[in-house]
Amino acid sequence: MKYMRKKVLARSLMAIICSAALAVPLSGCGGSSSGDTTENGDTAKNGDTTEDAVEISSVEGTVSLPGVAKFEEGDDLASLNRAIRLAGDFLIGTAQAESGTFQGPYWVQLTRVGPDGNVEVVDDSTGDPVSALVSATGQYTLTLPETLDLTADLVLRVVRENVRNPESSNIPLRSVTTGESVDIDPVSEFLVRELERANVNLASLPVNEVVRLRGQIDDLEIAEGTNLENTLDAIGAVAETVVRPDIAELNTPIVSAEQINGEEYTLFLLAKGIGILDGFREVATNFEKDSRLAFFIDDNSTVGASIEGAVMTSGQIREPDPLILPPLNVITDIFGDEEVSGFNLRENGVLSGSFPLEEELADDDFAIRYLPGTFRLQGIPARTSQAPYAFVGVNQETQLFFGRETSVDPQGNFGAIDLDRPRGKREEMMLDLMVHSDGSIPSLQHRYGLVRMTFALGLDDVGHGCSEAGNEAILATRTDGSNFSITNAILRDDAALGTNCDPFEPEHLDNVHVQIEGLSDGRIRISGEPDDEPLEGASDPDGNLWVIGDYNETELDGVKTHTENTLLIGVAVDSTMPSVDNTAWRLLSYDALYDGGFGPTALGGSLGSAVTFCDSGTRLVSDPDRFLDIERDSEGVPVPDASGFGERIVLDAGQNLNVTTAQDGVLTIGYDDEAGLDRIEATGFVSSDGQMMVLAERTLSGGSVSGAGLIIGVRTEDADGAACTD
Repeated sequence: MKYMRKKVLARSLMAIICSAALAVPLSGCGGSSSGDTTENGDTAKNGDTTEDAVEISSVEGTVSLPGVAKFEEGDDLASLNRAIRLAGDFLIGTAQAESGTFQGPYWVQLTRVGPDGNVEVVDDSTGDPVSALVSATGQYTLTLPETLDLTADLVLRVVRENVRNPESSNIPLRSVTTGESVDIDPVSEFLVRELERANVNLASLPVNEVVRLRGQIDDLEIAEGTNLENTLDAIGAVAETVVRPDIAELNTPIVSAEQINGEEYTLFLLAKGIGILDGFREVATNFEKDSRLAFFIDDNSTVGASIEGAVMTSGQIREPDPLILPPLNVITDIFGDEEVSGFNLRENGVLSGSFPLEEELADDDFAIRYLPGTFRLQGIPARTSQAPYAFVGVNQETQLFFGRETSVDPQGNFGAIDLDRPRGKREEMMLDLMVHSDGSIPSLQHRYGLVRMTFALGLDDVGHGCSEAGNEAILATRTDGSNFSITNAILRDDAALGTNCDPFEPEHLDNVHVQIEGLSDGRIRISGEPDDEPLEGASDPDGNLWVIGDYNETELDGVKTHTENTLLIGVAVDSTMPSVDNTAWRLLSYDALYDGGFGPTALGGSLGSAVTFCDSGTRLVSDPDRFLDIERDSEGVPVPDASGFGERIVLDAGQNLNVTTAQDGVLTIGYDDEAGLDRIEATGFVSSDGQMMVLAERTLSGGSVSGAGLIIGVRTEDADGAACTD
């Protein structure tokens, strides 16, 4: 059985050519299961923005509320939007309700929500509330005051009594006023609650951002509910991981991106996914290195990028399946020049863009649906009038697998995607990293902290798939010229924790002398013994940060048996101890957890938690916390959990928190998890300019290593220590 990609999808800026490669079981982007190299040259466009509509005289739409009344079969539903169907086609005030009685009257009122959350009813010219009666078919038409401009702090609400303070008769059903046509339903209420939860100032929120968020939710498949609360629960179960990371940035203004206009960067990607297809669990990796990107300002005054030289390597292993051989599949894709646009740079240095729901038809009876979402990359430094020397991000994506309509054309091709035949899903976490280059030879610093992260796939001793992870933190010190001495590892963990996995034995860099030298065009090279193959990567002009991507594979009798994807990150450090007390950081983390079974049981990561080191390292305050957890359920299906996204988390002596620093910029953080079962330890380096930290992370269960990961922190420099006093 073979699945082949039909086109290239731009789903993440760092994986801009083909981050969706992970979604195809047994093939890479544009590749086939034979492992042939393919070439593609598609063009994609992401996250286009539109101007807010501000001149409207009325608002009309439909009100729906599960559990109040239901349209009878045979009534005309053509005018109802998809959100009503998702809510169960329940309409307020329907004369033919199942209860047999009209439960109205109901009114729609226009309110304004202040920055502090206070709600005020908007009055018309006579001093009465701006309101409209809901008809027996759930329709309303609201006439607006002539002097009223459309802004996102105007919120429609449904009430039983058309009075200024309905109190107990108020119905918890609202919608941000986004234009002339606004439906008020559980989806709109869910969005209002999520915006409240994140303390978003609606007055400064562009209306089109709300429209975009609504569109993302409308594209999801959501179970029907019997009342408002369980319908909201059903929406949240699917939509929280889609909208919460996006909403987290909405309080931060969009700014000019002139400082990166025309600037060039080198791209790197390290990704891992866990999934299930037709009942068989699977693990996938994706790897990209050395692609070149140049930013530009597009016609919409947003950020665009042109990309060249992308090479993507995708790997996948599955539980034993007699229909799919070999169990380890690897694809390499080479791409032509690409162009994308529609990204925004925010005041906090975050470059972000959204991607819509997309569908992909593969060969035979297989199709993929990519859920909508948002990716973001944090600039380093976070606030600068010049081009950041790097961007980093941890992003997540969901892919759903389906069959295709079984009717075939004369050529034997299957039909469209069949949403009634789900076949599985995959959840993916990716580390995106890019390094600035001005074409010059990088100036190397005297001392570097090196952190390595490796994801590997292989075959065990009976030919079954095995997934591995490893990391290390080591120090490289210049001895003379381009010669550096690499000392013993500060932290090292190599986890080969799948069933019957062979020991994971990557090549370590310790107790060796190497040459690290800058090359033309922003390149950097590490070379060692005469027989060793040099490693090349990219550095910023001042040598603050360099990254090397390395891919290795082995074969036996023409069959691939092992692949390794590695990022080696070098950050310039001082010989002194770093100071982190009362400093605020945006932490981006990425880890994989194992239990000795098939591949990782969970993936996790912080998508930009705001973390402050308080009271000489005795407290860590994450506010807001932005951790996303993905775990397999009892059937092996990966389930994302963003329930704690946006909350305040405090680590202290209750979790045995330990924060220490040492010479050469070394930082170590250790704490117990909430249940007290596992301990998380991270060791690495704070950069000499104090703008970033890079840490190798491990999870210990019962004293044994059960997971490995990477943490990159970016100094935010705003409100340092403020969280410590709350």
